[in-house]
Amino acid sequence: MKVGFDYTSTIGIGGNSTYARELIHNLAKIDKNNQYFLYYYFHDFLLGRIPRETNNKNFKSKAICISQLKFPIPSKVMDRINKTMIKAFSRFNKIDIFHFSDPSIFVEGSYKSIVTLHDLAVLHNSDWAKKSSLDFYKKNIKSILDKANKIIAVSNFTKNDAIKTLNIDEKKIAVIYEGVNSSFYPNLDKNYLKEKFNLENYILYVGALNPRKNVIGLLEAYSKLSIELRKKYNLVLVGVPRDVNFSDKVKKVIKELKINDQVKQFNKITNDDLPKIYSGAKFFIYPSFFEGFGLPVLESLSCGVPVIASNTSSLPEMVGSAGVLVNPENIEEMKLAMEKMLLDNKLYQNIKDKCLDQVSKFKWQKTAKETIAVYKEVYKN
Repeated sequence: MKVGFDYTSTIGIGGNSTYARELIHNLAKIDKNNQYFLYYYFHDFLLGRIPRETNNKNFKSKAICISQLKFPIPSKVMDRINKTMIKAFSRFNKIDIFHFSDPSIFVEGSYKSIVTLHDLAVLHNSDWAKKSSLDFYKKNIKSILDKANKIIAVSNFTKNDAIKTLNIDEKKIAVIYEGVNSSFYPNLDKNYLKEKFNLENYILYVGALNPRKNVIGLLEAYSKLSIELRKKYNLVLVGVPRDVNFSDKVKKVIKELKINDQVKQFNKITNDDLPKIYSGAKFFIYPSFFEGFGLPVLESLSCGVPVIASNTSSLPEMVGSAGVLVNPENIEEMKLAMEKMLLDNKLYQNIKDKCLDQVSKFKWQKTAKETIAVYKEVYKN
């Protein structure tokens, strides 16, 4: 069986890119039978950036795509060229199945297709994404999912949302959870955190700073904690703002709530430092309005750190009993949950003891094994 991938989907820092990278890397670890063809940017080839999976003889990389980094071509024209190249090379390489890890890179071809659906958030609230994403999903997502031979949903919530929102055939959808990278484990180094980041006691949020993540609600809930608790436990925000306007709004709200001295922001943290920052947190809070999966929740649990998360969308599936679930619309409820985590030691320890057990259910190799089973099913049928 020959499986194709658009390797350009691995580029980036978001959840979709992480999914593509981890899935391909773990398939390369365990699959010695099937052949994989990774189609990636031509300029990466020129710079010597060849996919690491090519160490596996069953993985072959093909530099066929172009990007605006090297060629001054309008994005629509560039996209059309890349899709034509993928279609042509997949036919030349006699691809049996093409796995599109993101619906936005879907290309019809002579192969059977599998599409991973992460979420349909943009269809529920247009403020949660850029206009280009909104336009794409409104015009194309239903057609893409109908054309796909199989859909992989990253959570039961996403599966049910696709059925309800787009009337997708339930039989076409397989639920396969994502995993968490092995670099995330309890790794507390108080001296390192103090010296490099000036961090001691803190509450942590990691994720994009945008309206969907409910960052403003988090700031409001935190501001309602007593001044004594806020002085003892700072709120640390790790993430890149969606745009300048939202960044300015966050700064304005912090100033209006008079919590400037208690809130610390970090736009970029290295992969080596992020597990340390998770490990040093008292707890992790993720009050997002809508998540198809929620990788930061697993990263926190994998570092042994309890979670407060929304009781909506997919997050209850991730958290299990290793955290407290709250209504993201209810600021008072969020504030009370934070107080309990900070003041009720028995509750806190009981939740903390469950973190590693809960996250053990989410492994990238398990994701890869279940994905191979889907390939076999589609190929056989």
